[in-house]
This record gives sequence, structure tokens and C-alpha cells, in this order.
Amino acid sequence: MKTKKSSSPMFDDSDSVEVAVDRAGYEVEIEIVGKTSLGFGAPFQTQASSLEGGDAELEKNYWRERIPVNTETGNAMINPMALKKALDCTAKQYLGRVPGKGRKEYGKYFKCGVQCTSVLDLGIKPDKIQPQAMYVALPGQGRHWKNFPKLDKWSCKTNIRVVDSTITEDVLKKCIEKAGETNGLGLFRPQNGGYWGTFTLKSFKKV
Repeated sequence: MKTKKSSSPMFDDSDSVEVAVDRAGYEVEIEIVGKTSLGFGAPFQTQASSLEGGDAELEKNYWRERIPVNTETGNAMINPMALKKALDCTAKQYLGRVPGKGRKEYGKYFKCGVQCTSVLDLGIKPDKIQPQAMYVALPGQGRHWKNFPKLDKWSCKTNIRVVDSTITEDVLKKCIEKAGETNGLGLFRPQNGGYWGTFTLKSFKKV
């Protein structure tokens, strides 16, 4: 096992980091708590063309279809791939190079070595969530009022599997925390220029 100084911007360059050469994996259970509202923007299941009132009726009566639902519990949920993409993006943007691996960066390791496969169940039924009217631009159609489901207070637990020990528990934890600040989850998140969907990491434990 080699020891080299870190060149990552999220680590103190004065510290030496031991780099493991094995590929033993591990799994963690995390709980995240929303700092800002969570918005939902899943595609409609109902087609406007099938309704007498068209788009207007769709927005008025079917806006809850924008909420992804956990089929096992009937609760609103966040797709696990949303968290996966947030972590991948954060690792690429902020974690920098892997200590002891030359010019190799954490972004590539996160893309292949981190798996988010468990649904982020929000513990609330869709009929308890209220809409937020937003004046949004549509390609080639100008601006229109749309109803997007919005959850002001939210939290959820999920498991993350790491299959490459290059990504240590400390690195993963830092990435989750940074993702909550700079990328977020759901509609109108910071990654897309918004401010919804930010979160804090409440708990992080190996399972």
C-alpha cells in the first residue's frame, strides 16, 4: 500500500492518504433532510389529447401525475438514479484527483463504482402534496402556467453501495454533503440553476 499526498481540493494537502489497492466493496445507509422545498417533474401518464379540455384540463386535474410513486408503499418517492446523478456530478466537479493515482480523478470512479438502487421513499402520499404554479417556457410555445407538485418539508433514507475501495467512506460522505449543497434533487434544483431540492446529511452508517 502506497502513501501519497492528496491533490484533491476537498482534502488538506498537508495530509498523507493511504490508498488501498483492493476492490472490496461496502454499503452505507444514509438519511437526508431537505433544506429547501422538493419539486417533482415526472412526465404525465395521461395524454392531453385524450381529454376534452386538453392541456388546461391536464394541468388543472392531473398535476399529481408528476409525482413518482413507490409502488410498494404508495408514497411519493425520489428515483434512486436522481441521487446517483447528483453524486456523479458532484464528484466530477469538486473532488478532483485521487491521491496516489496520478491524474486520475474521482469522477470516473464514482460513475462506475457507486450504485444507488434503493428507492428514496418520502413517507407521504401524493394526495397530501400541494401544487406550485410556475410560469415556464416551453420549446416553441412561449410561456405558460404549469402546476408542479411541491413538498416543503421532506426527508428520506436510502442505501448506497460502493464497489471500489478507491472511494473511501470519508470521500463518499463528503461527496453526499457537497451534493446536497450544490446539486440537489428534483425539479428546479441548483444543478439546473434553481434553489429547490438542497439537503443536509443527517446520518451516515455502514451496514
